[in-house]
Amino acid sequence: MNAQYRNSIEQIISIKEMKALQVRMLRHLITTIVVLLCILFLGSWYSFNFLAQNELGNTSLKAEAQLNTIQSLQGNNLNFLKSTVFQLAKDSELRRFVVDRNQLSRELILDHWITIAERLSWISQIRFIANSGYELLRIDYDPKIGLAENFNVLQNKKNSDYYIQAKLLNRNEMYISPISLNREYNEISYPITPVIRLAMPVFQSSGQASGILVVNFLADKLIASINDITANTPGKTALLDEHGNYLQGFGTPQNWIHELEPDSITNFAQQHPAVWDSMTGMDSGNLLVNGERFIFQTTEYTDNSEKPRRYTVVQHITDADVRADYANQSIKLYLLFFCLFILCIITPWAYYKNRLVKELEHNALELISALFYSKEPIFITNPALEIEIVNSAFSEATGYGPTTVEGMACEGLYIFDNEDTQSSMKKSLEETGQWNGEVLNLHKDGHKRTNLMFASAVKDKTDAVTHYVFQMLDISDRKAMENDLKIAAAAFETRSAITITDSKGNIIQVNKAFTEITGYPAAAVIGKNPSVLSSGKHDANFYQRLWASLLEQGYWQGEIWNRHKNGTVYPEWINISSIKNEKGEVIHYVATFEDITTRKQLEAQIATLTGRS
Repeated sequence: MNAQYRNSIEQIISIKEMKALQVRMLRHLITTIVVLLCILFLGSWYSFNFLAQNELGNTSLKAEAQLNTIQSLQGNNLNFLKSTVFQLAKDSELRRFVVDRNQLSRELILDHWITIAERLSWISQIRFIANSGYELLRIDYDPKIGLAENFNVLQNKKNSDYYIQAKLLNRNEMYISPISLNREYNEISYPITPVIRLAMPVFQSSGQASGILVVNFLADKLIASINDITANTPGKTALLDEHGNYLQGFGTPQNWIHELEPDSITNFAQQHPAVWDSMTGMDSGNLLVNGERFIFQTTEYTDNSEKPRRYTVVQHITDADVRADYANQSIKLYLLFFCLFILCIITPWAYYKNRLVKELEHNALELISALFYSKEPIFITNPALEIEIVNSAFSEATGYGPTTVEGMACEGLYIFDNEDTQSSMKKSLEETGQWNGEVLNLHKDGHKRTNLMFASAVKDKTDAVTHYVFQMLDISDRKAMENDLKIAAAAFETRSAITITDSKGNIIQVNKAFTEITGYPAAAVIGKNPSVLSSGKHDANFYQRLWASLLEQGYWQGEIWNRHKNGTVYPEWINISSIKNEKGEVIHYVATFEDITTRKQLEAQIATLTGRS
């Protein structure tokens, strides 16, 4: 190991941990000397047994550390899923749709959902279910091709458990379903797709619930993160629900067997009753049963229900799994027998030093892996929030190299909404060890990007904070899209009347100024041709010239006389423009006009006065 790598590890491991490791390694040194002397007299059987148990113990310690990391990661992932659903439920366009069921709002919402699903790649389905239980809006995402589309076959979900539970929630409350296989028409859909459903009621401004927003997230993403962390650990990994059923088994045939074959007895609780009984009521543990290790860590998915859902990750390690790791030491042990009598002091000391470095590597392995292999920007600070280590993704996102930010306060890289947000972050980290929120990332070249930042505390065995790990997610494009939608909505409500038609000229939307000028409410003209406003003062040639200009130039403007709902004929100054798609085909016409009656009257008065003079 080079000096730079060793220094990086020593920065991550606290001084207290270093001293604890040294004491533990010293004990191992003394034990090793005694064991070596015993090996010299008792023979190879005891030696091989020692190596096997020693390696099994080291591997289980590594597995414990990795399972602790999994718990933290699953908590971060769940917070991310909750945040995504909360933002979707608060979408102003969705609230507008539930009030008037406008077709344009429907299209905007579906387009927005499709964009989010394709960008995140975590989402399987997004649905809005009315109070009747029928789906009104739905998009499905296909992870194989990375595309999402509007799902036109809408179903009745009034008997679904997640719909029933979500109906009982109040404003800003959320329901989290068990992780299960996706079903369509109450049958398991193929290929099988594990999902976790988050449901949240959508309320109108009046306080009335308008329906339920349901987002199906791909549970394979959660399971894959577990496999990624445990990939380099010997043994097999399983994910169990609170009843001991396999969501992911030690072997592929065990996966989801309780749903695919409900009568099967392939269940962890039934196969390993002694282990399951020992695990019951415990959040984590390291069990030795019949020479095999069962290391487990539970994660609770908490929503607004009375009881959180518990999932348990189990790492099963046997002697056969670690045998290859100590095979070389076994060979060396035969050679060592001859030298032990003379080198009983020198050899154990070298062994002690080697074990100490390995322990340091082991305790820092997860943190280093997350730091240097993550595609998301990550930086690690000391308890004073001063940056110590960053990964390459951080440098790409901020423009700062690792040596540039070393020792810098992380607050110098971000702008918070206000001091309360910054204080809230510090308070949350002190009290719960976690925080997430939006900040502005200050790039080295001066430009700013909006980031969703997650922070978690790293603690030692005494529960003292040794480091903070910050992870960032760039959400600038999504924020820009939200702002564009707000600007578009504000622009539509101008004092000028606005009419939007389809390619055939039928009205699909008008604004409030349209009703004020023409006297026609939106409901009276939607689906009709603007000719309902015709005053009869213009001949066919006039309209032929108008349409010829639209077809040739894409716009027309001029004065038109139209008829108010009350029968009054009045003049308008109107601008008409065509909107085309990427193929050059007209898909909409947008007309803006104003009542110029007052201006015409003034012109007439001026002309009269001029004539008199």
